[in-house]
Amino acid sequence: MKPYILFWFAMLAVFSVDSAHMKASDFFAEPDMVMAQMSPNGKLIAAIRNYNGAHKLVMIDSHSGAQHDLLDVAELTDNEASLQGFSWLDDQHVAVQFVVLKKGVQNLLNTKVARYMLVVKVPAKASQEIIVYRVKTAGQLVAPQAHQTDQFLYGKSGHVSKVYKIQPSQLNVLGKKTSKLTKRDGGQFKRANEVASVKGFATRWFSNTEGYPSAVLHFTERDVIALSTIDDEGTATELTQWKLNEFDEDTPRILPVANADSPTRFYCLDFSEHSKRSVYRVDFESGEQELLHQIDSFEILDLLVNPDDQKLFGILVLENGMPRVEYLNATKNGKRSALGQIDSVISKGANELTLKYQSSHEQPGRFYVVNKTGNNTRQIGSWFPHLDKKLKAKVIESELLVEGLNIPYLLTLPTKNKTSALVVLPHGGPIGVFDRATFDPITQFLSAQGYAVLRVNFRGSSGYSDELQDAGTLQWGKLMLTDIEQVTRKVIEREDILSSQVCVMGMSYGGYAAMMLALEYPTLFNCAVSIAGVSDINLHINQTGRTQQQNDWLKTHVGDSHKDFYDLKQRSPVYLADKLQVPLLIVHGDEDSTVDVEHAWRMRLMLEKHNRPFEWHIEEGADHQLEEIDQQIAVFEKTRLFLDKNMMK
Repeated sequence: MKPYILFWFAMLAVFSVDSAHMKASDFFAEPDMVMAQMSPNGKLIAAIRNYNGAHKLVMIDSHSGAQHDLLDVAELTDNEASLQGFSWLDDQHVAVQFVVLKKGVQNLLNTKVARYMLVVKVPAKASQEIIVYRVKTAGQLVAPQAHQTDQFLYGKSGHVSKVYKIQPSQLNVLGKKTSKLTKRDGGQFKRANEVASVKGFATRWFSNTEGYPSAVLHFTERDVIALSTIDDEGTATELTQWKLNEFDEDTPRILPVANADSPTRFYCLDFSEHSKRSVYRVDFESGEQELLHQIDSFEILDLLVNPDDQKLFGILVLENGMPRVEYLNATKNGKRSALGQIDSVISKGANELTLKYQSSHEQPGRFYVVNKTGNNTRQIGSWFPHLDKKLKAKVIESELLVEGLNIPYLLTLPTKNKTSALVVLPHGGPIGVFDRATFDPITQFLSAQGYAVLRVNFRGSSGYSDELQDAGTLQWGKLMLTDIEQVTRKVIEREDILSSQVCVMGMSYGGYAAMMLALEYPTLFNCAVSIAGVSDINLHINQTGRTQQQNDWLKTHVGDSHKDFYDLKQRSPVYLADKLQVPLLIVHGDEDSTVDVEHAWRMRLMLEKHNRPFEWHIEEGADHQLEEIDQQIAVFEKTRLFLDKNMMK
């Protein structure tokens, strides 16, 4: 399986870990439990877990913690597949989104994605047979019917899109041979089962807290998409519309994805973003719009809303080809949670039990069952069980005024040291991405080695203000670097930081920044690590294979290679290689399609020409994200050895 751009993997086996001897393999692996949800009656918990690179849907008893398997992806297909979410339909049935990658003919057809819904009947006893149904009709789950047994609402799109009442028990059993007389999906997609309809192809149906259709996003013409409300009779009334052919490259396309807390308010995504990362709450009647959340990198797949109160509790993201949930804090009397802490209510049962998710900057996510009084808590799973309560660090959040702008930063300190060498870790992106105080495996990996870690949200970073993000335009290699350099100088004034032992490392733009900072400030940094870093800006801007929108974005935010060629050349490490005075580790994947491996080869050529100090590692078969677990382990173990050799801790 292939999870996550910023490498959120870390589960190999359950064993005791001594933080003084942690290696890359302790942090970079597939997570164990990634999603969980409580049944309506609160007696059971369904969860998705990873086993040897494949997803399993498991069932856990809320009281005893006893667990048994319901669905094993490895037994369903030989192709690469995953479970991209699930939902309880009632106390006896769980609907699962099953996704399979099907390879076409090499060099002729691209890999195709097949998505379909499975419904698992939960046996009353672990010893009983597990029945799995498949919905063969293309469409989407509109709403569970938790108040009724053996029923859910399912939307089928077409010239006229419709919602139907479907009984799981009448569906075709997965893998069971059928006869010519067997009706597809039990013959349930018929007029008698219609609940609501709308003219035009529906891309998404919405439901209210009672589980009935309340709105629909649908095409009314080829280039016109409308949001319509649905009344109790199932009749649609248009609320607003968008003419898609009138959008230009810079116009946000904020469209609804999930119901909010009123019939006209919705949680929305901006579909004009290169990767969907911003979550809004919009009232399409009043026009009121609020930015609720921005994720730091990965692309958003879906928004998770509690059906009981329609509060947003999680964001389903795609991380290196695999889904995971980024959970959000539940509000507590308006008080802000502790720095880096997530405390999220996932679901509640009728028996007054609550399923919660908790994590902190030094503790990867854990799932708990909590009783009504909160004095009886049971942990039922974890992202990375072998790291539970093993990491010891503290995080400090502050900011520094640089060139008229407050620059936020995060400093992570290993608690076992009185003084620590410092690793400066610029993020990639660089615009529209940011570092946050929540659990980050790279930061905690470095901290476990005894290093302090500095992450600077330099101008161009999102997550704070439009002013900070907009200030990054055309500052690639300019004030972005100044921000990092100035904050670093401020931090090394601390008594708990060894100012003579500072290294800078990063990935993608962070790799570029690491090289440039080492070149420009050789007395500030002892060494540098560039992973998938840009060494020639003009080469990067003119790389083939991008869309016109991506090329326009680079021209606007980084520079125009035709107009600014010599300026961009002067800010490219490959042309400054003769200035390098400190050891540099260059790491690159030979199948990187985002920053071509040519950047690494050019930098190597120039360093050899000028006899400059460097080390070299090309990871075979690796792309920009280092998607494979063994690739991540190899790269970060190489990085650990390089830091240990060039830094006196």
